[in-house]
Amino acid sequence: MKVYFLIFYTLFLALSCSKPIDNEKDKNAYEIYSLLIDKFGSPIKPPPPPEGQKPLFNNSQIDSIVNQKQTIGIYQLLRHKQEKESLLKNVEDKDYHKLMKLFNSFENDLKLDLNKIKSNKGYDIVYLDSLLSKQQQHNTYDWQMYFSRIAFDDNLEKALTTISIKNSGYFLCLLKKNREKWEIRDSKMIYVY
Repeated sequence: MKVYFLIFYTLFLALSCSKPIDNEKDKNAYEIYSLLIDKFGSPIKPPPPPEGQKPLFNNSQIDSIVNQKQTIGIYQLLRHKQEKESLLKNVEDKDYHKLMKLFNSFENDLKLDLNKIKSNKGYDIVYLDSLLSKQQQHNTYDWQMYFSRIAFDDNLEKALTTISIKNSGYFLCLLKKNREKWEIRDSKMIYVY
């Protein structure tokens, strides 16, 4: 009887200790998704005119474009996808190489909870309606984004993930926590999407 109790108690401790880590990972993951939406969901600033030509937009028009509220359609599943480790050939920090191995080991998609995403820029974030036609999607969403799962280091200070942005690109993102706040250390376009 004592053996069963000891096994049960050990299992209980192991499971109860993993919860705070999972909750902390979850919290950090949604901080990263929010950061990526704010970074990649911004309206595109019009380019400057060619030299010697008059600008197409004045400063107040440019401000209006840049400060426009965006509607961002997010795909509901966090994809598991494998990437080539050669994408990190110029990255000297070996922690990101370990994270790529972890990223490539994920086997399941996860559901994304939009209620946990907080845009600092006030964007409307909604699930992408895949039943809409391509034209309806184009008219409904300013951006369409697809996230992958996130690989974290043990200290939750470094992370690696990807993001697909329709009509833009597919990016590998290396993130680092600086003073309790996530920052994009580097983002590399893998291909145009």
